[in-house]
Amino acid sequence: MTHDAEAAPRSAPDPRAGRPTRTSPALLQRRLRQLHLYISMVFAPSLAFFAATGALQLFDLHEAKPGRAFEPPAILEELGMVHKKQVFALPRRRSPPPGLPDGGAPAPGAPAPERGRGEGWSVLALKVFFLFASVGLLASTGLGVWIGLQPGRNRRTAVGLLLAGTAVPILLLAL
Repeated sequence: MTHDAEAAPRSAPDPRAGRPTRTSPALLQRRLRQLHLYISMVFAPSLAFFAATGALQLFDLHEAKPGRAFEPPAILEELGMVHKKQVFALPRRRSPPPGLPDGGAPAPGAPAPERGRGEGWSVLALKVFFLFASVGLLASTGLGVWIGLQPGRNRRTAVGLLLAGTAVPILLLAL
């Protein structure tokens, strides 16, 4: 008996050996990461915008108020309107309530305006907490964009989606 005759026939190596199959958890995880990258790049500009303008709104820095010395720049008022009303325009100025002259102080003999509940320290603490949340969201979004733009197979696609996520809302506001 010869040794060659008894040996099992050799087959060509499987080109897919070591690669994930269609149903493998590794392939599913890779596809989900890719989907996450694409979704994140589209919506990262909007997340950053809403986090920044929301932080301004916490302390009413987005609109002029009667009787307040701070007058926000027009661009902050317009961006506040985009955040609240989805239009890029200056808000209409309301006339002061009855009993308030132009300066914002109550007229003599007029009843004092009622203050809403929640003017205390707990409201300020909550506003500060939400300010930190806005800063954290901005930082996290920035890091996510930076990670998503690292050299790799999907960099061109990621840049294109980031540009689209920036341009589409701007174009829709311009219409």
